[in-house]
Amino acid sequence: MRAVVTGSSGFLGRAFARHLLRLGAEVVGLDLVPGPPEWETRLADLSRPGDWTGALVGADLVVHTAARVGEVGTSAQFRAQTVESTRRVVAASADAGRLLHLSSIVVHGRAFPDPCPEHHPVQPTGNPYTDTKIASEHAVLQAMAAGRVRASVIRPGDVYGPGSRQWTVRAVEMLKAGTFALVDGDRGVLSPVFVDDVVGGGLAVADHPAGRGDVFHVTGGVGVTPRDFFGHYARMAGVRLRSVPPGVARAAAPLVAGAFKLVGKAPPLSGRTLEYVTHPGTYSIQKAADLVGWRPEVGLDEGMRRTEAWLRAEGLLEAKRDSGGGGD
Repeated sequence: MRAVVTGSSGFLGRAFARHLLRLGAEVVGLDLVPGPPEWETRLADLSRPGDWTGALVGADLVVHTAARVGEVGTSAQFRAQTVESTRRVVAASADAGRLLHLSSIVVHGRAFPDPCPEHHPVQPTGNPYTDTKIASEHAVLQAMAAGRVRASVIRPGDVYGPGSRQWTVRAVEMLKAGTFALVDGDRGVLSPVFVDDVVGGGLAVADHPAGRGDVFHVTGGVGVTPRDFFGHYARMAGVRLRSVPPGVARAAAPLVAGAFKLVGKAPPLSGRTLEYVTHPGTYSIQKAADLVGWRPEVGLDEGMRRTEAWLRAEGLLEAKRDSGGGGD
């Protein structure tokens, strides 16, 4: 099998590429920056025409993870790197065996039933990340409906684990620096999913006939409070979780975000972050179970155990001291 992974130098792209290699696939990556040596990475700006499209011709599987992430960037940058790139990948995938497009659960906005099913309407919020995720998903769905591409869409939840900047590394860095605090105590619901389960769920959807031409949520299947989720990282870092009232956090967010944007860095606190960690519910994954037989395999405790081992191996947390005795 020949697989092409867009965004192959990023967090999820690397995870898919490495798993596909373990399955024996020939993997070609497309990215703006060089990737690891395990597979061939072709440098490509997917938002522009180029000879990169030739890599997709005849591919058995195209996994499209490339998109602009984070909270720094103009609307034009988000649109080019998320929407325009998706349109070009879809067009270039016309002769591919199948296309797996990675969207996000953020497309549902903030008002949805608990648990939220896939068919619940998407809701633009005015945030460039959310709105371009919606637009790129629509580009894939429209092409599928017109018969121009054989594709599936997954909406991963809050993806944590080895390599995750947003839901692992950044949280640990903030906890260690004393800049992390829960908003309004324990209010809100997260939908964490370990990175390996995103890969497993995505490939299950792409491989199964019932998964093609449809949209699936891929989460850990259980809503988790912010205190429970971030409490794991606090324990690892040896610090206590602090809490601030929502009014204080919302008032500070624009000031903090503005200061960080001046230096081109992601802010530790923003309006989008506050909205996301105070969502009222989670997302149903029953459809994936019913149609393609997929369920997550890694629970939160096990996922955090693996994540802690990686953080310590990478030097992001101190290595555990050997508590065993010894002597002459």
